[in-house]
Amino acid sequence: MAGAAAGSAAGHLREALVHRPRVGGGEVRVAGQAHAPAIAELTGVAGARLRWADLDAGGGRVVELLEYRHPQAPPAPAEPNAPGRAHLALAVADLDGIADRLRGAGVGIRSTRPVTLEDAGEWTGVSCLYVLDPDGLTVELLERPAG
Repeated sequence: MAGAAAGSAAGHLREALVHRPRVGGGEVRVAGQAHAPAIAELTGVAGARLRWADLDAGGGRVVELLEYRHPQAPPAPAEPNAPGRAHLALAVADLDGIADRLRGAGVGIRSTRPVTLEDAGEWTGVSCLYVLDPDGLTVELLERPAG
């Protein structure tokens, strides 16, 4: 597989996949279930059984969602500044339109508004918005300036 991948544990894979189109996520490339001993060896989670889906993030990139069916763990702290807490960034077109649709759908939005970065080197002119997925993971939606 060429390209890069990012992954996130999802409390409920089905809910995460329903939420995905609202934030401009890609199509499901492939999905399945796994419970072989190699999964426990890979993840370091004894007896791991999971469902997974790979989403097309464009340009050969993949976003992998994992739902641990067994054993289940409590949710991670939701604050974006909690040590070890990650966020996922997705490039989108029409950030303002997506923000309006998300607000109308009742999706949690952490940012007060889309913010356009200034004096940020190669990020200057990029507009960003932090939203929350169903499990509280921060998803950064970003739109680069045209041209």
